[in-house]
Amino acid sequence: MSGTLRLEVITPIEIAYSADVQMVTLPAVEGQIGIYPSHVALLTRMLPGEIFIRKDGRDECLAVGEGLVEIIGDHVAVVTDRAIAVEKIDRSRGNEAAPLTVAAHRVR
Repeated sequence: MSGTLRLEVITPIEIAYSADVQMVTLPAVEGQIGIYPSHVALLTRMLPGEIFIRKDGRDECLAVGEGLVEIIGDHVAVVTDRAIAVEKIDRSRGNEAAPLTVAAHRVR
């Protein structure tokens, strides 16, 4: 797919997200970074927060924990301790999802 990059978000228990996307914005230690196709190679630490994804003209959002990000060519690999689509967070479950709920609350 031309004009896209491959995003893979991996946790210890699953591949939380894997798709060709137009753009990714994520919370790096240096601040929010936007990643487009043909981005410069980069290895950085990611902070807990949100990953914003632009795919097929739609915006998606994942709440994530801390982790590492590797960008090589048109491939973005995110390894994190947890990731969940914002719309799947069950706020009624209390403290179990608290760190992700706080991050996702800012999105809504």
